[in-house]
Amino acid sequence: MKTFLAVLVLLGAFIINAQKAQAQYGANVGIGLPYATQLGVNYVLSDEWTFNANYNNLSMDIGDAGVDLTMPEFMANWHPFQGSFYLGLGLGLQSFEASSSVNGISASANVDSTVAIAKLGWMWGISDGGFWGGMDVAYVNPLGSSVDIKGAGNPGDASYDDVEDAANTFAETAYLNITFLRLGYIF
Repeated sequence: MKTFLAVLVLLGAFIINAQKAQAQYGANVGIGLPYATQLGVNYVLSDEWTFNANYNNLSMDIGDAGVDLTMPEFMANWHPFQGSFYLGLGLGLQSFEASSSVNGISASANVDSTVAIAKLGWMWGISDGGFWGGMDVAYVNPLGSSVDIKGAGNPGDASYDDVEDAANTFAETAYLNITFLRLGYIF
């Protein structure tokens, strides 16, 4: 319900300001930590407001173990000086999966979270159209999570409880997402 209300507010901002500004659209790619790959689309409403939807991903496999961390996000960015610097707020859906298989015995932990995101960043050239570049730092804070553990062992076993504790700790831990470089194009 909260996500639905946030989307309605943002749609209202689009409608109200659509007559005041010539909106532009674009796409971007980024690299950072912990999300190694970041893909997104941009909506430039004015020199003061930009919006973007991104898909962030980190996937690693080492032998029979793997980790996947993904987060689609929707951001509203305010450029207080009508320039490159911006402050952003948004929502995301974070999904973390860790799995391992040893001697034919496998186990996995899945954590799905709704997250609130606050960003501080720069988008050089986004208001000019064409190519632009940027970087940002985001604070990602889980709002609500669900944890699912599958595999060998039962609740009460030391190894099962350790995995469950680690998953619950991740589900409650806020972290920074740093984008070292983001490149985009506005049509």
